[in-house]
Amino acid sequence: MLETLFHPQGTIIVTGATGLVGRAIAETLSEETAASLVLPVRGESSAQRLLESWEGEDAPLVLPMDFQQDPVSAADQLRACGITAIVHAAGCCHYTDEVELNRGNQQLTQFWLNVGRELGVQRFVYISTAFCSGSRNEVIPETLHDHDLGEDLTPYMRSKRETEHLVAASGLPYVILRPSILIGDSRTGVYNGKLYGLYQLWGAAHRWLTPEDTRAVGAVLSNMGSLPILHLDMFLHVFLGALRHLPDNTVMHIVSPDADVLSVSDFAELWGRSAVVSPLPGKQRSAESRFRMWAKHSRVNLEISQRRWQFEHGWLDRLAPVLEVQPYVSSDTLLTCQDWFRRQCLQQKVSEEQAVEITGTSSV
Repeated sequence: MLETLFHPQGTIIVTGATGLVGRAIAETLSEETAASLVLPVRGESSAQRLLESWEGEDAPLVLPMDFQQDPVSAADQLRACGITAIVHAAGCCHYTDEVELNRGNQQLTQFWLNVGRELGVQRFVYISTAFCSGSRNEVIPETLHDHDLGEDLTPYMRSKRETEHLVAASGLPYVILRPSILIGDSRTGVYNGKLYGLYQLWGAAHRWLTPEDTRAVGAVLSNMGSLPILHLDMFLHVFLGALRHLPDNTVMHIVSPDADVLSVSDFAELWGRSAVVSPLPGKQRSAESRFRMWAKHSRVNLEISQRRWQFEHGWLDRLAPVLEVQPYVSSDTLLTCQDWFRRQCLQQKVSEEQAVEITGTSSV
């Protein structure tokens, strides 16, 4: 049995709690540990919405904060809380806006690192991405990557890599977790995040493709690589094990087994089984025009899928004895997520604009 190296107790700061990952982490820590939580957010209105939507018995301390303030002043606000750790899940997920990426990733992380040093936290957990490696053909190691790889498909990848280096150079005991592309709960399909990753492909398919189109897409893309995906509930299960059992100054990939990685043609085939059939304006175009528009709005994810990603997962293997469920993705769990998204589209909870437009800064 692995030794427990960190006990989630005292008070833990979770950033990004208005976003998909930060909120899910906060709820998991509230349900599964004895720790109290502080959830810093931008502005009173965000704090109020978060508190009103909280469903757990023990409401966290939701703290409106100015992230531009002096970190010493911010630490003074928090000192009486007995902070033991910071889980930093906030950040910018924009693919290309380098100004926002720098502000939402490097600058914001540096702020929390400075706060953590002032408070003397025992552990700083940074939620990064498996794709901070840039595009590589070899097995991607669980180590810090060189600053300038020259192979980044988007500035987002480089931004997350640079942020990892800030964490490692901070002097704080750290754990860096690198999940692959997150999708909804494997049991319910529920997904409350922005339409990035697989949801961008699905959103564009909802907007532009007929069921017949998706089958043609699958045939055209049959020689492409994969989109490594991971269910949110699987990520949270591994997150708890990593928080408790990983040694200080560790980098860990949280990914599904290689055997579970599905190709883009697999995704297209599954979408074709239950594609939204209600007519949308985009489907009145010619087949060539529809495919061109789908490819345009799926460009980044199609570029990612041209590679055959291989991630080292040594730490995941070592954690296996303490994990009740190993991460996996199957056609059935993927269909569960797809059908949930399809129902949202049919109920018009996902508008045509949301289905194709990805803009702004995410709290994830």
